[in-house]
Amino acid sequence: QPTRRKISFTCENIISKIGSKLNPETATHEFIGLAKFTKTGAEQLLQTYEDCVKNYHGKFQEADDISQFKFTDLIQEMIDRGYVANFLEIHKGWLEIHRAEDIDLANHFLSNS
Repeated sequence: QPTRRKISFTCENIISKIGSKLNPETATHEFIGLAKFTKTGAEQLLQTYEDCVKNYHGKFQEADDISQFKFTDLIQEMIDRGYVANFLEIHKGWLEIHRAEDIDLANHFLSNS
């Protein structure tokens, strides 16, 4: 089963910490792996990515090595650099698919909606 990526925030809709190693007691939301960026935000993401790949060696955020970092590590790096990352709560309309049983469950929900 995949590691859950958690989010905690200190101000309404602003993410302060994101990653799979956050304390579950303080994590308030779960990141589903979907992100939307403005044009400027996408440029900042790319700049941050390029800077990290070029200048970091070894441990990076939660990754043991820069070559193994995850998307959430890059987002946390942006937050640490002062960029603002907002979240949107999703209450329904999506399911996580990890196993064949999850596909069966999704088909059941779709056929009964």
